[in-house]
Amino acid sequence: MLAISQSTSISGIHAGLLLVGACAGLYFPSGVATLTNLAGREHWGKALAIHEMAPNLAFITAPLLVEALLRIAPWRAIVRVLGVSSMLMSILFFLFGPKGSQKGDPPNPRALQKILQNGSFWTMGAVFALSIGAESGVYSMLPLFLVNEMGFERELANALVGFSRVSGVLILLFSGVITDRVGYKRATIWFLAVVGTLTLMLGVLQGRLVTPAVIILQAASLPCFFPGALAFLSLIFPHHLRSLGMALVLVVGILFGLGVIPPGIGYLAETLSFSFGFSVLGVLLLAMVPVLFAIRTYSEVDQ
Repeated sequence: MLAISQSTSISGIHAGLLLVGACAGLYFPSGVATLTNLAGREHWGKALAIHEMAPNLAFITAPLLVEALLRIAPWRAIVRVLGVSSMLMSILFFLFGPKGSQKGDPPNPRALQKILQNGSFWTMGAVFALSIGAESGVYSMLPLFLVNEMGFERELANALVGFSRVSGVLILLFSGVITDRVGYKRATIWFLAVVGTLTLMLGVLQGRLVTPAVIILQAASLPCFFPGALAFLSLIFPHHLRSLGMALVLVVGILFGLGVIPPGIGYLAETLSFSFGFSVLGVLLLAMVPVLFAIRTYSEVDQ
C-alpha cells in the first residue's frame, strides 16, 4: 500500500494492487486455522461469525471512510494510512497475538495428492464457488438489474444495494449462535438451502415491493452461510492438512466464484435476462444441498 501511494503511473498502481491481492490471499487459510485453534470447538460458529463481520462491515464503512478522509487529505495519503495501519496491526499481532506452535504440511506433491483425491475437496470447492458468486457476483450485477430490468432509478438502486449489506452484519452473530447449536454440517446445509432459495426467488419473483425485500433477505442470508461453512470445511481435512486444504478450496472458490460466475451472469443477461442468470445460480446452489449430506469429516462426532 505504501508503494501504491508513491506510484506515478497507472501500471504501477495495477502492479501494486496485484501484490496486495496476492498478500491478502495468504492470510485467510492461516487466519482461520489460527482462530479455530484459539477458540474452543463449541464456539467456532460464534468466533467465525465475529471474524466474518469484518469484510461485511468493510462493504459499508470503506466508502464512508474514504469519502470522509478525501475531504481533508488526497488519495495518496489515504492509501498511506492504510499501509501504515496494516504494518502496525502486524506488529501488534506478532507481539500480543496467540503464539501457536502447530504447523500444517507445506504444499508438497504428497500433500497435494491427498487433498485432490478427496472428493469432499471438490464438493466444497463447488459450494464455495457458487456461494461467493451469489455474494459478489449478484452484488455486482444488482444495480444494472434494478435499473435496466426493473426500471428503478439509479440513485434508488444504489441505495437499496448498499442498504441490503447492513442486514447481513446485523444477523451475523445470531447465525453464529445457531451454527454452534445445530452443528456445522447441518448449519451449512440449512443456510445454503436458504441462499439458493432466495437467489432463485430473485430471478422468479419480481415487483417494486417484492424485489427489494428479496434482495435484503438474500444479502442477509449470505454472511450467515460462511461461519458454519468455514467451520465445517476445517473438519473435512486432518489437522496437518487443514490450512493447505482450506487454501486450495478457497482458491477454487474465488477463481470460479469471482472469475466465472459474474461474467456468466452478465452473458446470460445480454442473451436472455438477469432474472434467468439469477435463477440458474439459485438452481445450482440448491443442487449442492443434497451433495453435502454425503460429506464425512475427520471429527469424532459427525457434525
